[in-house]
Amino acid sequence: MNDKRKLKTIGGIVLAVLLITGFGLGVHFFDKLTNSKSAESAEGEGDYIYLADHNYEITHNLESYLLIGSDDSGNEEKDKDKDDGEYHGDLADFLLLVVFDKTDDTYGFLQIDRDTITRVEMPENGEESLEDTFEQICTARWYGETPEEGCENTVDAVSELLGYFPIDGYYSINMSDIGTLNHAVGGVTVTIEDDFSGVDPEMTKGRTMKLSDEQAETFVRSRMSIGDGTNTSRMRRQRAYMDAFLDAALKKMDKDKDFVNDLYKELKARAVTDMPGNRVSAAANRMHEGRYIATFELDGEHKEGETLGDGVLHAEFYPTEASKIDVLTSLCSIVDRGEDEE
Repeated sequence: MNDKRKLKTIGGIVLAVLLITGFGLGVHFFDKLTNSKSAESAEGEGDYIYLADHNYEITHNLESYLLIGSDDSGNEEKDKDKDDGEYHGDLADFLLLVVFDKTDDTYGFLQIDRDTITRVEMPENGEESLEDTFEQICTARWYGETPEEGCENTVDAVSELLGYFPIDGYYSINMSDIGTLNHAVGGVTVTIEDDFSGVDPEMTKGRTMKLSDEQAETFVRSRMSIGDGTNTSRMRRQRAYMDAFLDAALKKMDKDKDFVNDLYKELKARAVTDMPGNRVSAAANRMHEGRYIATFELDGEHKEGETLGDGVLHAEFYPTEASKIDVLTSLCSIVDRGEDEE
């Protein structure tokens, strides 16, 4: 199979597998657009985003979906009928924005650093926003009274980070479900580029190995004790795992026509999403027929700071406005319509 055909085939299974399952490329969809400053229009065309004090018009027909991998920091299982403490959602350790340009039949991804500092709303008691603060974007999923509210709040935070970019849906699973994905394809083979031997003696730097389910979770979740301890390095490992998973999933699908449906059913009860499921196959077909552009990251400054206000230094990432503009220009068609007069 030549590279071009292989890339197109792999793209065709991304939504059918990962966009459904929720790790690397997992998502469900909903019909209504997220509330934003964007002008109302059909599926992205004619919307405006606001970056660097300029208005940028989205001139192509777009769809976009936010994929969230959460940690175990919250108390999402608390009994709402009992007085057992204030609800808090899990933090968002993994954020991936999937963007379809339906005008050009292209698609691409933006992986967002969970340490990105941006405005985060703090909804409570059914209020859309009682107040807001500048925090790591991963904290947006913490706020609200239900996992659904936390996911919607995360969508809002990502949308605002990108100049009120319209986002059409979300899908969230816990990162502990990586083992389930790994098991479904019979294990994923990667080259260990950072030394994990302090966590697992088999995972030595430079070794190429098929990961067990437990090792797969270690590979994509471990951070503080691995390498330089940064989320940037962990994001690199996550992308490496995604690529390897795609190859394994493709081989699995060739042998088992029920692979996707079985995996979807296995994760359905644990996923948090608002989706009409009839859009999954349409999106999968769009990827199969479309052209993959790239997976992007934003450029900016990494540093330690006290933005969270808890007296502890935390990793912080400040993306540049120029980087946002460059990435969105590459992912879709945006045209500078001049300075924002507001």
